[in-house]
Amino acid sequence: MSSNIGSTKDSPRNLKARDISVYFSGIDGPSGTIAQAHVLRDSRIIFNSSERWVDGSQSESFDIVTVHEIGHALGLGQSNVPGAVMYYDYGDYGAVRRNLTPDDINEIKHLYNHHNHTNG
Repeated sequence: MSSNIGSTKDSPRNLKARDISVYFSGIDGPSGTIAQAHVLRDSRIIFNSSERWVDGSQSESFDIVTVHEIGHALGLGQSNVPGAVMYYDYGDYGAVRRNLTPDDINEIKHLYNHHNHTNG
């Protein structure tokens, strides 16, 4: 079973003053988009309050979805690498998505190193 994942791919803004707000709201009902992140002046992570959130390796695992959405809040987009925290489809990879993979680490390094080198 795959779940829809809301996403954004924006560049980090105002890195010295990053705030991330996390809350629950009805997004589109159960079995649709399970969470989404927006990067604006501050970051907002909205969890679908209609989902049945659990601990574990299922697609509605709160900890796995939280780490994924924090990645979006930091400016990361979806990954095409199965098992990566930022992989676009939860599918069967939930259990392995608790730890950052080299793909996740390289993307965040690229995003923030690039920003630091271009802005001093």
